[in-house]
Amino acid sequence: MMNWQDLQEETADLFRQLGCAVSVEHSISGARGTHVVDVFVEFRSFGIPTTWLIECKHWKSNVTKEKVLALKAISDDLGADRAVIVSTSGFQAGAIKCTENTNITLTDLDGLRELTADHAISMSLLDLESRGYKVRHGLNSLYRTHKHDKHHWSSKPVHDSVDGRAVMTCLGQFSSLQYGFERARLGTPPYNCGWTEDGNSVIRTDDLHEFMGYANQIVAAGELLLEQQLQAIKGDA
Repeated sequence: MMNWQDLQEETADLFRQLGCAVSVEHSISGARGTHVVDVFVEFRSFGIPTTWLIECKHWKSNVTKEKVLALKAISDDLGADRAVIVSTSGFQAGAIKCTENTNITLTDLDGLRELTADHAISMSLLDLESRGYKVRHGLNSLYRTHKHDKHHWSSKPVHDSVDGRAVMTCLGQFSSLQYGFERARLGTPPYNCGWTEDGNSVIRTDDLHEFMGYANQIVAAGELLLEQQLQAIKGDA
């Protein structure tokens, strides 16, 4: 049977599995005093340091409004981005009411798993999209654009060793994939997953996990291609 320490450790493990920095029974000083937090979580969101405070309540009775307000006060003192109470016995109506329009989340362990799963997907999407931007920028840098006049431009590889066909095919995949990323951020399927091998039709899916699988393949292939092209240029220099 689960006890308080088990609840605390399972809660901490959820965030460790996401790659977060996690401290259990963490002591930290704020502007108004020193606080001990059951699970203290740190990670980066969109490049910004982010802090979550987690309190674990393995009680026989519902968590009260007073406990929620106490956590809110600690969160405010420490400037935390989010504070969470994980309870095995639910919450009083007043406790739920006082979290409206606040950074406090009330949940059980299963609810926290869902919350962290959604966060993991969001972070994975962000990572994939960021990697994709870097690859697109790198592949585009393999071409030099010339302006002939006001209305006419042309592009050619910066070096004879550049495989123009492979680069342009990969950039075409990224062009379709970018639209998929936009729809994924909005949560509006279907999601574009690139082009078929013959280049005649777009691959689409309504499943976000399937989209992420396709996206990872395209990004990884793009990273490999970019590395190969840069090595080829370096070898011929």
